Parts: sequence; C-alpha cells; structure tokens
Amino acid sequence: AALTVMQILAVDLGTDVLPALGLGAEQPEPGLMHQPPRPRQAPLLDGSVMRRSYLFLGLLEAAFSMGAYLLVWHRAGVSIPELQALAPQLLTHSAPAHLQTLQLQASSAAFTTIVLSQVGVLLACRSEWRSVWRTLREPNAMLWFGIASELLLLSALVLVPAIGSLFSMVPFPAKLLSWLLLAPLLIVLADDVAPGLDPDGPTAASPAYIEAFQLGMRNHLATFRKYPPKKVMGIKAADKRAG
Repeated sequence: AALTVMQILAVDLGTDVLPALGLGAEQPEPGLMHQPPRPRQAPLLDGSVMRRSYLFLGLLEAAFSMGAYLLVWHRAGVSIPELQALAPQLLTHSAPAHLQTLQLQASSAAFTTIVLSQVGVLLACRSEWRSVWRTLREPNAMLWFGIASELLLLSALVLVPAIGSLFSMVPFPAKLLSWLLLAPLLIVLADDVAPGLDPDGPTAASPAYIEAFQLGMRNHLATFRKYPPKKVMGIKAADKRAG
C-alpha cells in the first residue's frame, strides 16, 4: 500500500484542517450578485462541483502521488511486476530490511506529493472561474497561514525521526523533491484549462455568465429609472415632514 492508515489520518485530521478553514475565509466571487439566484431545489454539491473535485482535481492528486510512489521504486531498479510480487511481504513486514526502507521512502514521497498537491488544489479552489494567477493578488492571511502550517507539519513528519516513526515516514532522496514540486504547479495549470471543458462549469467568458451579468445590470438600471435618487430623497423628505 502506498499509504498507511496513520498517514491517511495525518492528511484528513492534520494537513487538511487549517488550509480548509482558510479557504472558508475567502471573499465572495466578484460579480456574484449579478448572477441569477440558485434554484431552491438545487443541491449544494451539484454535478459541476463533483466533477471538478473528484473526477478532475482528485484524480490528478491521486495520479501524482502514485507516480511519486512508483518513482522511488523505479530509481531503485524495481519494476511494477516485481513490486506486485513483493506486495505480500511488504504488507506483512516480512520483506528484507532494504526493501522495507524503500517502502518507507516511497510511502513518504507519496504522502509529500499529496500535501504539495493540496496546495495546488487549495489555490485552484479559491475561485470557480478565475485564474489562480489573478487570485494571488487577493489577501487572505488565514489561507497562507494554513499553507505554511501544512508545509511545516509535512517537514516534521518526514524529517523528524521521533515524529516520522509514528507515521511510518522517513526522508527520501532529495533529488526527488524537484519532481514532486511539479505537482501543485501542474494542478494549477490544468485547472486553468478545465473550466472551458466543463459545459456546466461557470467561466468568465461563458454565455451563461455574460447573460447573468447583463440581466443583473438591466435590473439595476430599471430600479434606478423607477426610483431615481431625487425621487427617493423627495419621498424621504415628505415622510420626514409628515412625521
């Protein structure tokens, strides 16, 4: 197995928590009030959200982490069929010591890739349709604090033996880090392309978004013509004199 139960818990209850809180502190999307209201029966997790979360970002993260796991074994000269043959021994901890060490390194590399990918996913999820490079200019101290905290926790799990031993993690070859750092960058780049591929996903230039924006502007103009500032101030003045 690429990850142990303790490592999965470290992701769900450790590295994921503060970044998720930071994402919850994001400001509303620009132009949100110009879009038509959601139907009352519409689910909170609709098809577009599920496809983006599980079938796109989730699959990318899983593919990168498994790639990192297999890369460690590949660098050691172990092919996938050979790894499959070794799986029973690795799962029962009966494999030779050098193979057990390789398993710990591969598992640590997979875990590291998941956390680094989380950073890319976190930045991508700041907006449904705007590019990450635009949202980087928007302040969110809690978000950046969450990212810093998960990277510090990752460093402690991999580099501090007393902590790493509790989660079956050890340092892996430093040369691999340059490859693992590509994961968040590739996720961000892929997500910038993805909105145009999802027919239900909102994009800045999509006909649905433009139509919603124009409808909102027409409603504002109609309200302004019906209740111009002078008329509103006159009504308020008359009410004040009557009172």
